[in-house]
Amino acid sequence: MRCFYTTDFYPLFQGSTFPPTGRPKAFAWWFQNRKPVSRPPPDEKFGTLAEFSSEWWVWYSMINPEWRERDISGRVVVDGSGEGEWDEFDRPGQNGMLSLVVSLHWWYLRLESPSSDWESALRDISWVLSELVKFKR
Repeated sequence: MRCFYTTDFYPLFQGSTFPPTGRPKAFAWWFQNRKPVSRPPPDEKFGTLAEFSSEWWVWYSMINPEWRERDISGRVVVDGSGEGEWDEFDRPGQNGMLSLVVSLHWWYLRLESPSSDWESALRDISWVLSELVKFKR
């Protein structure tokens, strides 16, 4: 996650937002509490790991560009094929890319053991951020 703090990524956190439809319920708490990065949502707002993981992947897949490869359930395939523009995913605001990075942090804090779902999400977000940096140059 260290790469998210480099100056290359700073411009990615200024500006617009992702659509709220399907967003995990933990985000409502985050928005209502002035987006505290240092304090994750309480358990009752976060839900179970299984609920959050499922909600996160559904929302994340919905906000990704249509050209990205998806599995039979519609979930984005990490390391999948596809090429296209990043215009619709270029959402650099606090409710955009920063919210995805912060949500990975919440998820990580609740893990008691390694999670392939979380590791896949981290790998894909890292790849997307590097692609966005290339796209913006």
